[in-house]
Amino acid sequence: MRANPFKSLLFVPASRLDLAGRAHQRGADAIILDLEDGVAEADRPASRKALGPLLKDLRNKGTEVLVRINSLDDGGALDIEALPNNCTPPLLIPKVTEPEQLLAVEECWLSCGHERSTLQLLPMIECPGGLFRAEKIATATKSVCALVFGSEDFATQAGLSTEIEALAMPAQWLALAAAAASIPAYGLPGSLGNYHNMELFEATLRRAKTIGYSGSLCVHPKQVLLANSVFRPSDEEINWAEAVIEQAGSGGATGGDIGMIDAPILARAKAILAKAGP
Repeated sequence: MRANPFKSLLFVPASRLDLAGRAHQRGADAIILDLEDGVAEADRPASRKALGPLLKDLRNKGTEVLVRINSLDDGGALDIEALPNNCTPPLLIPKVTEPEQLLAVEECWLSCGHERSTLQLLPMIECPGGLFRAEKIATATKSVCALVFGSEDFATQAGLSTEIEALAMPAQWLALAAAAASIPAYGLPGSLGNYHNMELFEATLRRAKTIGYSGSLCVHPKQVLLANSVFRPSDEEINWAEAVIEQAGSGGATGGDIGMIDAPILARAKAILAKAGP
């Protein structure tokens, strides 16, 4: 995947070719073609058959595409087998609770004739058991490139509400596990299905950014622009980072308007400017 993390990842059911064909117009950093919850079991065979041409079409339109497959014991092997060898996307792996699940996906990937070097995995942590093993899951294989917090399933499994106050702690725990593995975390400390109350959705995005998330999953196009805006460095952040770089470049490690500049502060400033782009 690209060097900078995604700010917005928009789910699109792989069975809805009408929606998928227009998904590149929604402004998301990446599209997730969903073969799991978003597709009825009866529709999965047809969705797998259409997957290759759909991936190539979206790639030709300049869209970054990921695929959420099913668990291996629920048709995931057929999902992997349906992927074209010359157009293999990163995979979201649902309901991961053990590192061994990722090793099994890796084995399945190779048995389907795909190259090991092309495998990129985004484990979805959707229950307390998975959360308590998040650090081991993040480092189970070099193919893991991000962790994803599945807030809706997690709240259900843990008996929590989807309010920010209930999910902020487990969501941050996941973000810290991702940070320990030097990979991004995606998700929200709240309901992903909330696209009616955009004020609440914005508050959830801002909390996600505060606790260490790089971007948000989205299920509706109008969530995308807001996620892009929130996770893009603000003018205030950019101005601060530029001031740090300027002061450090002039040899002013202490004093000045910024105060003391040490290695972590300088690294933070550089990361902000990298996310801001040219």
